Amino acid sequence: MGLFDFLPGKEKPSEHPTNRPVASSSSGAPPMDSDAPPAYHSIGGTTIRTTAAHDAAAAYNHIHQGDNEDPAIWSCRGCGITNAPVRFKCILCRSFSLCFECHKNPAEHHTKHAPHNFALVTAAEGIWGCDGCGTRDAPLRAKCRSCPDSDLCLDCFTGRGVANVHPAHPREEDFAWALYSDAVWECEGCGSKNGDLAFKCRSCRDLSLCPNCFRSVEKHHKLHPSQSDYMPVISLNRWWKCESCGTPQEKLIEKKRATVRWDCKHCLNDSLCSKCFEKVDKKHKKHPQPEDFAPVLYLDMYVE
Repeated sequence: MGLFDFLPGKEKPSEHPTNRPVASSSSGAPPMDSDAPPAYHSIGGTTIRTTAAHDAAAAYNHIHQGDNEDPAIWSCRGCGITNAPVRFKCILCRSFSLCFECHKNPAEHHTKHAPHNFALVTAAEGIWGCDGCGTRDAPLRAKCRSCPDSDLCLDCFTGRGVANVHPAHPREEDFAWALYSDAVWECEGCGSKNGDLAFKCRSCRDLSLCPNCFRSVEKHHKLHPSQSDYMPVISLNRWWKCESCGTPQEKLIEKKRATVRWDCKHCLNDSLCSKCFEKVDKKHKKHPQPEDFAPVLYLDMYVE
């Protein structure tokens, strides 16, 4: 089977229905400087040391002061590629993002802030529409690498032909593909489940790898050992609640604390809100270090 021989709609439905708020944008003018206040950081040698409280506070300030990056239009500050399907954003900066490849070694491209401050950017309903036919929120999205905001659905890309629909960049390799899904899944390599980012084999119907296993794909899927054989699957914003204070997502939205979700790297489905993450050593004693958590960013929840 080839790239389009599977149908995303045949995936298992999510066991936990998502609760996706309506996207909203910041109305304030974006601040000019693009880095977190230096007072939040002390640098010792080559290691950047920060506290969880400072990181969470800085992230909150930048989010609610306004962000100067569009949820759908961005470029990697490491290699310069535009509109890559997988995006990691530094939550302590207003405008610093890396693609998946550059995020493999974030310290090489961004020395001011510790690597654990890079958050995977999830997707939300209403985030895109096909420029060929106007279809909204199709699960498969082909995004032009050169244009700031040009997208095609599967039907326009394959049926009408990319050269006819988007003559400015008529080659198939001018586009990057991504699949948006809230389906349940399990990593074929390590058995982890339902992460916010997966890599799905283009030729196999039900084989996906987590980002860690994807880095050594040749060990986990010898039939298709090249990373080019895989497509990123980006999670739609999922419902969640803080495991420490028990506050559900809808209440966090009201309190303007739902933009960043801090996921424990070791515990299944243990997430902290930004306020609890400020005291992570007390709120999650099993894994008390900030480095034990990975932030997930909901750009559509930037609210005033």
